[in-house]
Amino acid sequence: MKKFLSAVLAIVMMASMAAMAFALDFETDNDGNKVLPGQELRIYTDNFIDEKDGGTPGTLDHEYHSISASWKRGANYIERTYFEDGDGFVRVRIKPGLNLTADATLTGTLKIRDRGADEGTTVYTLRIEEGDLYITSVDNEEKSNMVRTGEKEFSLPYDYMEKKVRFITDDEDDQERYGTFTAEFSNGSGTDVAKYVVKVVDQSPLYLGFNESSNATVAKKYPNADLRFVSWSAVPTFDLEGKLYIYMKPSEYIYGIDKDNNLYRLGGSYDSSEGAYVIKTKTLGSYIVSDTQLVNTGSQTSSAAPVSSSTAPKPSSSTPPPAPSSSSAAPAPSSDPDTGGASEPEPEPEPEPEPVPETSSSQPEPESEPADTEPDEEKGGFPLVPVLIVALVIVAVVCGVILMGNKGSHGKGKRKHFDDWDD
Repeated sequence: MKKFLSAVLAIVMMASMAAMAFALDFETDNDGNKVLPGQELRIYTDNFIDEKDGGTPGTLDHEYHSISASWKRGANYIERTYFEDGDGFVRVRIKPGLNLTADATLTGTLKIRDRGADEGTTVYTLRIEEGDLYITSVDNEEKSNMVRTGEKEFSLPYDYMEKKVRFITDDEDDQERYGTFTAEFSNGSGTDVAKYVVKVVDQSPLYLGFNESSNATVAKKYPNADLRFVSWSAVPTFDLEGKLYIYMKPSEYIYGIDKDNNLYRLGGSYDSSEGAYVIKTKTLGSYIVSDTQLVNTGSQTSSAAPVSSSTAPKPSSSTPPPAPSSSSAAPAPSSDPDTGGASEPEPEPEPEPEPVPETSSSQPEPESEPADTEPDEEKGGFPLVPVLIVALVIVAVVCGVILMGNKGSHGKGKRKHFDDWDD
């Protein structure tokens, strides 16, 4: 009897699991069970089942929960599988810029481990089967034409998030292909996020869908900052340069995010009349807006100011040296005639005049400047020739004195010698 009840229980559990797998509960930014490159799907935790008792994990917290994914098909298309504290779902982010020639099916197994249970770790499992979920290629979707709003003025079609935009109008008799295209980007709650204005002339179709999904790699670096993101997953590039307006407060900071998740400066400025930061660009990429200034660890430290090439550098320490003061080694030029015959040049408006050495012969050796001022004298162009002349004069005087002294001593000795010889 016990075996029979166990078998019935197992069958019921398998049936419930099959029903859950069939009715996969998740949401994307699109209708149906498709997700586009660069977008994120959210799988509710009610889909994750404890195979022992049928329980679900509920709200997730990194202190107790962890997520792992084993993808059988489509693993190369998955950028990240993760959750944020307080989420009631698991996030699966698709890599941006995928150039798919056909829809790609996703299958695999996701597991949430709960380490906070009294009886130990509990594992909640979700199996994504064939047909539950797939990545659709934008190229395979029907394209939507831009909408005429005025004379040579055009805007986005209503379904631009799901289809490529074709830059011609719907007019059968007179399809227009050039003019000013203005794309207003608003999120699901109706909040204006950005605007792009560009001239189009026979522009090829582009996918202009965007998202505001958090970049966890960047957000981890700045846990104390209030951040928001805006990204164009397909990184569309127009033929001509246009103006991108990203709406933000004047007190906020904005940065670009490259493919390696590094921040870089944006060469734009804040337009108070638009309430937006404006940059000139052909390409719509990924951007981050912060309430505080972010400091990147690399050489491309960013700020809300214009690009580094237009930012005024700090004053350099290599300013011209000041003129020597009265306490420096180089004295002021003089026209004193007691200069040993060394002619002094007429005063000129030079920043560092040449010093004049003393040449008085009444002292045993000429006065010299302290040794620690010699580098300054070299920098100021200290005259070497007058010094050598003075030195030669002193040597000559000293030698003359010595010779005169020797001569006197020798004469007195000679007289005494001959006097003794006569005796």
